Amino acid sequence: MRDLAKALVLIAKDWVGFDQAQLDQLKGLHRRLGPERSGLTEKNRAALRQLDDDRNKALLIRLPQRLFDEACRKDRGDIRTAVTVQIALAIELLLMAPMRMGNLINLRLDRHVVRPGGKHGPVHLVVPGTETKNGEEIEYPLPSESRELLEEYLKRFRPRLAPEDYDAILGQERQRLAMHVLDNWKPRK
Repeated sequence: MRDLAKALVLIAKDWVGFDQAQLDQLKGLHRRLGPERSGLTEKNRAALRQLDDDRNKALLIRLPQRLFDEACRKDRGDIRTAVTVQIALAIELLLMAPMRMGNLINLRLDRHVVRPGGKHGPVHLVVPGTETKNGEEIEYPLPSESRELLEEYLKRFRPRLAPEDYDAILGQERQRLAMHVLDNWKPRK
């Protein structure tokens, strides 16, 4: 809302030709919206404070592998297990290559997964600046454990979630289910 009000003030000044009294009135409305917020919200800061505890940090870091191992143990070839592995991969990718959820969901095998050493070499996730909110390119080399989780997911679980020729890493229609689960996932106490 603040951005829209700011844009209206600029348009009124530069394009419409408001006089100073009219501009002052618009600027007053803009100020009534309150100060611009910067940084994290209190809710997000409170959530991140939980990671000040070493135990919680370790649980988060081990979560993708734990979910993956559990899913493999209980695998019956079903979609639910594939979605669990998809969630594990999504968490792993966000831990190793922090990015906005929109960038994560839109990762494509042909555009964003770079293998400089060939099929069995290192893997980099690369998102061009044209696809990021701040215009900055994202590039992260994945550690071998993350690469192995990605490869196992692509080979064994992703075919249950998307057609073979679909290039999105995290699936297709059923991707919405996995992202919903990821957005609403709460750890067991």
